[in-house]
Amino acid sequence: MKTRSVKITGAILSLCLIFTSFAACGSPVSDTSDPLPEHYGSALWDAEEIFTHPSYSFSADDTEPEPDSSLILPRCAAVNGNDVYVFDSVSERLAVFRDGRLSYKTEGWSDTDTMCVHGGKLYAFDRWENSIRVYDLDGDPAGALTIEGLTGLNVFRFDGPPAYAQTTLFSDGTELKLMNDSGDIFRFDFERDMWLKAFSVSVENIYGSKKTVVAGDLRFKLMLGKNTEVMYYRNTADTVTVGVKRYDRQGSLSYDYSLRVYDISGELISCTTLCRYDEAAVDAALESGDLSGIHGAEVYIDSNGEPYALIFENGIFRVTKPNMRPSLEYTEQAAPSP
Repeated sequence: MKTRSVKITGAILSLCLIFTSFAACGSPVSDTSDPLPEHYGSALWDAEEIFTHPSYSFSADDTEPEPDSSLILPRCAAVNGNDVYVFDSVSERLAVFRDGRLSYKTEGWSDTDTMCVHGGKLYAFDRWENSIRVYDLDGDPAGALTIEGLTGLNVFRFDGPPAYAQTTLFSDGTELKLMNDSGDIFRFDFERDMWLKAFSVSVENIYGSKKTVVAGDLRFKLMLGKNTEVMYYRNTADTVTVGVKRYDRQGSLSYDYSLRVYDISGELISCTTLCRYDEAAVDAALESGDLSGIHGAEVYIDSNGEPYALIFENGIFRVTKPNMRPSLEYTEQAAPSP
């Protein structure tokens, strides 16, 4: 087991990258000029709240909080209807919010990077141990899956082009799948008890305005504009779901982060703003030691293809079900504060 100081330091840095690699952080931006309804297209305000729980609060010099049984610091989460499963990276436990009741499980929980619900079971992947543990929906152990057939599980990228994939366990409603950091997607064959490569995902013209997301034999040509990065989440035969960072300008570190669904022709179907990273605001917060205005966001997509926003604010963890809206005009401005 790694020492708590290493984990906590990583957790504090994760205020800006709170989950695994592509999350955004900052606070929503006010814009009174847009013509659409207030809070339209925001995963924080224009959304159904599924779960809210107190989390750890940090200041810029607070590097090692003591574990508190009443708090959680999310490393990853999974959603199944109104049930929520959260890996608490401080106390190394699973928080299970089910049927309106909260309980905690500690058996076998050490460093869970990604988890999902599939076929009435909870699956959790530990990159450090190269293991996939299985639990029932109450969070109790129910065995393990082999990793035979999986490759590229411990690839950490420090340079090169923007990442468009991250190691993720997910269910497409029919099969249990795992995507590695290189965009290779595997499906688990329960009869043969092994993983089989299904297809690979890549992004063409990654620095250009018009990017092509390639998923196996499918090609989704997306006009995203200049100074954008794309993260692949899921696709069907007709649609692709992506996260998009839209930078203020070339060379800027400030950006909006949105979740978008496009059809096979590249037309936008729906979207929501997750949050905005404002470099100056984050620098000021770190200098002052007041991180209360910072929040991070990630996405969980369930086996029915429904997206959920996992939002970490300083002191609060929320899970919301965004109202995916048809207009990108508002989304690119980000949602106003209430």
